[in-house]
Amino acid sequence: MLQSFKLALKSIWGNKMRSFLTMLGIIIGVAAVIILVSLVNGYMGTIVENFASMGVNQINVNVTNLTSRTVSPDEMYGFFEEHTDVFEAL
Repeated sequence: MLQSFKLALKSIWGNKMRSFLTMLGIIIGVAAVIILVSLVNGYMGTIVENFASMGVNQINVNVTNLTSRTVSPDEMYGFFEEHTDVFEAL
């Protein structure tokens, strides 16, 4: 066991540049993963907090595959006039 440890250290010191580049690659890779996971968790927390502040604790998503989603301006104005309480100015 001691002999294997000495051989490993001798190999590391014998190839300093390769050892340095390997360590640098590992450090950059681990740092990149940690940063990405932190960003995703922070963004997800922000989104959940925004929905919670609106009083929403459940979200339903419906995906409908329609061939055409065109609405004429007259139809849109009619919808707006029927549902003015939904469209509030911020």
